[in-house]
Formats: sequence, structure tokens, C-alpha cells
Amino acid sequence: MRRERIRDIARPGDGASRTALADPAQVDFRHLEQSYRHGLRPEAQSRGWPQPDLAETRRQGADIAAVHWHPDGTAAIRLTGLAPVEAAAPLLAGAFTLVHDADSITLDIRDNTGGDPATVAVIIDWLVGGSPDRPG
Repeated sequence: MRRERIRDIARPGDGASRTALADPAQVDFRHLEQSYRHGLRPEAQSRGWPQPDLAETRRQGADIAAVHWHPDGTAAIRLTGLAPVEAAAPLLAGAFTLVHDADSITLDIRDNTGGDPATVAVIIDWLVGGSPDRPG
């Protein structure tokens, strides 16, 4: 939708212009939705993210998709996410133990969706030369 069209339709305080704007704007802004209910108060404090099921995260591999040894002596660890450090640290320790004697290690994070920054710290500790202090 062109800005000029929006500007021509929208008039401050005019309910009819807001209605006229809603349908054409929906075509261009389908991914946005605004809702308002009279009388609801905003939350005073965020409820935050739900607590992860750490046991289930471990059972699913804590976002460690693969550990590969290549014939040339190199190894690769593929991570699809950064699971909570409490679940990921023991599994990462196992993955890094498997590749400990590799000539070089590649950390494949091309499909990584992000996650817990503490897990990044554990990975960096392993990569720079040691066994980090791991929670859990």
C-alpha cells in the first residue's frame, strides 16, 4: 500500500477513516495484528519464558545434531541451537571428548537458531583449551 493512500484515508479521530484504512492496510500488513480490549490492564511484570524441561532437552540431544570425524583427521560438531546450559553442558562435554584428539575442529552453526548465552561460554571454554566449570 502506498503511503499516499494511507495518508489520504487516515484522519485523526475519525472512526470512519480508521475503518476505511483497515481493509487496504490488511493486504500489506497481514503479519501485524493489533487488539485492544477495554478494561484490561497491562501486566506489571513479565511472566517471562516458561522453564525448559531439562530432562527432555537432554533426551533430544541438547541441539547437538552431529559429531563427525573426517578421514583427514579433522572433526566437526553441528549445533542446531544452544540448549540451556544445564542440559547442554554434559552432552557438549561428551561431544568435545569425542573430538579431543582431532587435528582441527569445525563448529558448524549454520542452522543454529540461538539460545542460551551460557552455552556459548561453555563451548568457547572447550575450544580455547580445556574442560570448563560446568553447571548441572
